[in-house]
Amino acid sequence: MLSSLQHVWNGYISNTNKKVDEGFTTRNAN
Repeated sequence: MLSSLQHVWNGYISNTNKKVDEGFTTRNAN
């Protein structure tokens, strides 16, 4: 249970960081 929850959490953090990076890249490009 704990390991699967950790896996989902890590995926959520990675996805969020990627969206944040894309947001900064888009904002800086404009």
